[in-house]
Amino acid sequence: MHPQATTIASLSALLQTLERHPDKTVFLSAFLPKTVAFALGSLLGNPGEGIPQDLLRSFSSDALARIVPLHHDNVRDKLIPVRIFSWQPPIDELVEQWERIQTEPSMGETDLPEEGSSGSGRLINLTSHALQLWRDDAIVQEWDRPSAGEMPRVAEPDCGSESLRAHGLEIPVTLIGRSISVAPMPPRTPGVGYVVSRLTAAMATDRDDFYFPIEHRDAAGRVIGCTGFGRFVLPTSPEAE
Repeated sequence: MHPQATTIASLSALLQTLERHPDKTVFLSAFLPKTVAFALGSLLGNPGEGIPQDLLRSFSSDALARIVPLHHDNVRDKLIPVRIFSWQPPIDELVEQWERIQTEPSMGETDLPEEGSSGSGRLINLTSHALQLWRDDAIVQEWDRPSAGEMPRVAEPDCGSESLRAHGLEIPVTLIGRSISVAPMPPRTPGVGYVVSRLTAAMATDRDDFYFPIEHRDAAGRVIGCTGFGRFVLPTSPEAE
């Protein structure tokens, strides 16, 4: 995924969570490339200079104060809250709140609703490629590549073109508008989940039946399938609190 798309997807999920939980502290932990982490911090620090207009409605200085980054302590292998603004609560309060969250009962496993009497749900592949699920060194499940018209995608409005001069060359540049619209949307069906791209799953903030692959690579570093799936927690779900 392009760093810009990753940044906007991360920002969208964060701001929408803040908007839907106006009285909650949001503890933030993410494994991101440095370029994306710096870009995300820059956008949050200068909201008028880069945040898309359709996301600005979710932003306010009060919202910014409710974001508490989590630092991973490699020695103790634990996440520790970090206080970044003087107007945030004292660090002792943030640590106490975070530790309280950690001791709350887990949400447990997520099961797809049963489909008929089979006792098990199913996943439909709506990514742009065939998919293989690996266990150890063996493929345990395969999905074919779907038809092109079935794949949900984040809209990319065409905003014209321009040219870029670099390395002594004239390079054409296509201008794409930022968007959080996803289409086509598959119907919600009991017992059915959908495997989509990570960007699509992040932007579809009202779908808890969208999953994205966790990559599995061979010895040469090539992606050959997935070891499991990820799912973004809905901002309105108890899991998000």
